[in-house]
Amino acid sequence: MRIVLLGYRGGGKSSSGNTILGRQEFGTSGRTAECVKREGETAGRHVTLVEAPGWWKNLTVEETPERDKQEIVLSVSMSPPGPHALLLVINVNESFTGKHRRAVQEHLELLGERVWSHTIVLFTRGECLGDTSIEQHIESGGEALQWVVEKCGNRYHVLDNEKHDGGQVTELLEKIEEIVALNSGHHFDFDEILSKLMEKKKEEKRRVQQRKMKVQKQRETLRSSAGGVPHISDMRIVLLGIRHAGKSSSGNTILGRQEFSTSGRTAECVKREGETAGRHITVVEAPGWLFNTPEHDKREFVFSVSLCPPGPHALLLVIRVSESFTETFRRAVQEHLELLGERVWSHTIVLFTRGEWLGDTSIEQHIESGGEALQWVVEKCGNRYHVLDNKKHDGGQVTELLEKIEEMVAINSGDHSFGDRHNFSGIPDDCLREDSAYGSAKSALKPQFTKPFKQLKTVKGMVAENCGEHSIGDRPNFSEANSDDFSSGDSAHGSASAFEPDLMKPFKQLSTAAPPQSSGFGAAETEERSGAAGESVFMVPQTRVDGGARRKEVTAGQQKPPLMTTGFKAKGPFVDISTITFNATECIGYGSYGTVYKGSYQGTPAAVKVITTGHNPGITNEFIIPWRLSHPNIVRMMAVAKSEAQILIANEYIHGANLHQVLHTDTPIKLQQEDKLFVALDIAMAAEYIHGKEIIHQDLKPANIMVAADNRKAYLTDWDLANLMETVTMTRGGSHTGAFCGPLGGTPQYMAPECLVECKKCSPMSDMWSLGITLLEMFTDSKPWSYSTLQELRKLLYDKKAPQVVSKLQPAHDDIVTPLLQYDPKSRINAKDLVALLKTKVDLTKRYGCEW
Repeated sequence: MRIVLLGYRGGGKSSSGNTILGRQEFGTSGRTAECVKREGETAGRHVTLVEAPGWWKNLTVEETPERDKQEIVLSVSMSPPGPHALLLVINVNESFTGKHRRAVQEHLELLGERVWSHTIVLFTRGECLGDTSIEQHIESGGEALQWVVEKCGNRYHVLDNEKHDGGQVTELLEKIEEIVALNSGHHFDFDEILSKLMEKKKEEKRRVQQRKMKVQKQRETLRSSAGGVPHISDMRIVLLGIRHAGKSSSGNTILGRQEFSTSGRTAECVKREGETAGRHITVVEAPGWLFNTPEHDKREFVFSVSLCPPGPHALLLVIRVSESFTETFRRAVQEHLELLGERVWSHTIVLFTRGEWLGDTSIEQHIESGGEALQWVVEKCGNRYHVLDNKKHDGGQVTELLEKIEEMVAINSGDHSFGDRHNFSGIPDDCLREDSAYGSAKSALKPQFTKPFKQLKTVKGMVAENCGEHSIGDRPNFSEANSDDFSSGDSAHGSASAFEPDLMKPFKQLSTAAPPQSSGFGAAETEERSGAAGESVFMVPQTRVDGGARRKEVTAGQQKPPLMTTGFKAKGPFVDISTITFNATECIGYGSYGTVYKGSYQGTPAAVKVITTGHNPGITNEFIIPWRLSHPNIVRMMAVAKSEAQILIANEYIHGANLHQVLHTDTPIKLQQEDKLFVALDIAMAAEYIHGKEIIHQDLKPANIMVAADNRKAYLTDWDLANLMETVTMTRGGSHTGAFCGPLGGTPQYMAPECLVECKKCSPMSDMWSLGITLLEMFTDSKPWSYSTLQELRKLLYDKKAPQVVSKLQPAHDDIVTPLLQYDPKSRINAKDLVALLKTKVDLTKRYGCEW
């Protein structure tokens, strides 16, 4: 008997193959990239099984890589003269929507319309049905599932993959024999389909040879020319591409070490340097784009080329070979690259990542089978391309890439410009980054970006000026002088109302937020000055409806607004840089924009975060926000030191590990169920505290929660992405508006659906979703989501799917997590109510010696 297993990724094809053969023949730990064939004796029959690569459950056939589609077609030819049955594998433990139905139909019909008469639906994870029959499951599964079953002639079977009972396999094989009888003893005939595929592959092979010869001839001609290809000892590279294409991993591969963080999104340009293949290499990674890219990211994208003066030798356009490259992707590439000018293509090489995914397929074969959109991009880049295996530590692949860059530079005669320099004419010189050396050359910024650049300069400049002048004394001061500048409609920086809600308000709010009751840096004092009649007048902000800001005078006879002032006279956290030390060999963690090392502040153990000056949007938040916080479940900031190149932030050192390490690595810290409830309570109290101060964390996840080794106490940390709310009603189900959050930020698998899918502003309820995902991961010891691309995760959230591991929750934890994971933010429990709930689930006397 000959059988082919088809279905979406993660459906259980490999497990089903093992169940049918009665032994472990198919690997279940990774994805099936190519057809796998196995044979064995089962129920008195010799069975040949072929497993085809799966497709993404939510994606159309157009979005499936061409190689996967070809493998699906080839699968029916691997058991000649043809399979007796095709088993369409569907997991009973997952919902089946209209999108899933369309994906099944489109992928199966790659084999022709007759495929349905040879197909049986094979339901996996039968153990999850409990007392529910498979017929009841089909009827309750909705129209999409019923359509598929009926399309297969109401032929279906269910397997319990954990049950070692040969009876269920024997019954399946008997159903296959019945389908063969219905087809008059005929197997599935693939001759016509295969002949079309072979003709297509023959044409692809011809084009592959043409492409190889063309590229080889071009390289040979260049190297044999009079000028030759000069060696570049100091090479500058910029990495560009869609989000999650592999830019950070490629930067690490090129430099030969971990320099770029791969755990979170790159929100601003990151610059790193190193020695590779006898060259000094400067690599700049620009933020990845989306199909609707925020203006901030576009500005950073354009800025990227100015961070390695006098200009990059090459732009590397990073594309994953494991994803289909559609016309939508092509348009996005064209629109973003041409922000740098029309000549950008002559300086660009396509860098394919995930080369290990190709297997025995050459990169030329991938390009030719990838469709017209991908071929257009490669040809637009002058047929310059390279493939990296990011898991392979072979310097040869990097050396070859650098040689290709040298060849491109030789073709361009050493020119580094991409477009018309007059595009910079509307932007003042001082609006460029300090580390930009383009000067009057400037790069190819579009005129429409002029205003945002001015705004960005205004805000960042104000921060830099205050920080730079008070390296040991006062905190950054947004008081009288600056208030006047930004409340005046005809100020030197233009109308405040035009941009203050978008850029200035968070910084004003930061300066007016209540300081900690006991921060160790001095208490804030309300600024006083003499009024017209000799009264004491206090300066406090007043928000106008139009978004501007006026100062309101309050006489001494009126109630003095406590801790709300734009004029602070308090000791700031800045200290002499010599008082903070760290050991560069003892890396203990990574933040969104910096690396954390074990160190000390004035001899006291500290966790020292090192941030490169000028490249990171989280610098201001990283010390302004935690400076104003004082809570037993928040890591205390001790001091900040600043040099031209770095900012050092000394935080309280917690002897322990972060929650991600506790859950997923071998650490001495083992959490019992009661410990986990206390961790949940600790972080809920921290969330209640910051939300009460109108602060949103925006990156709440296990890696940002420290767990102490001695008492299992939990601490919230990492404020890179934190920000202030504008207005929030902190009641469950109440109205609430979000915080200014600028570009989309956070770690995707923990982000709330309204932020990741709808791109709405974050709110306290977004933090509560993130906390819910974190607690789900902690209570189940499992990653909540199973996905391979950001697009797939967004689709899961768009379809309002529950995380796959919800079924593992114990009843005692279900009423904690479920109220947090509501797709409607208004329906989520808030931090205050969560704290009250958790207090009823723990014995408070064990930790505090009293009920509360």
